[in-house]
Amino acid sequence: MSSLSNVTQTLIRKTALNAVHRKLGAKMVDFNGWDMPVEYPAGLIAEHMAVRNAVGIFDVSHMGDIRISGREALAAVQHISMNDASKLAIGQCQYSAMLYSQGTFVDDVIIHRFGEDDFFFVINAGTREKDITWVRDNTRSFDCRVEHLSDDFTQIAIQGPRGVDVLQKLTDADLSKVKF
Repeated sequence: MSSLSNVTQTLIRKTALNAVHRKLGAKMVDFNGWDMPVEYPAGLIAEHMAVRNAVGIFDVSHMGDIRISGREALAAVQHISMNDASKLAIGQCQYSAMLYSQGTFVDDVIIHRFGEDDFFFVINAGTREKDITWVRDNTRSFDCRVEHLSDDFTQIAIQGPRGVDVLQKLTDADLSKVKF
């Protein structure tokens, strides 16, 4: 008789843009359980120079997303992050960090303010499950709702001096005040 061993199969996740990356000839690798592009046929130097001199567009859909909303959302955000989120106007975001009580880093984060009591965190892909658990554990004493929305969004990052020009073609919002 043959015996069966327990085999754990790791599922490689794909972003909504995966087929586009493959169609464009991207070299794909396993990035922390995600099938992600690391290089396109033009090569890394050409990609680097495009971002430095014009524009580059990156699929960052693997990043984690957390929404914190409710009556004490601001207090909860202030409790778990390092910068003063009260200074954010609605529609603004800031680069910050989530901190352990002794002041060391849990992880870095981009905090968006969607409304008076509505915040959205973009966290690192590789630590998103740990970070989401930490956020939930450290906001329990606040009257707020913490939602794990990582699989609900596709995200792109647009970088480079011509980024605003490219993005302006897709929106009626005035992006002229966006700083490079």
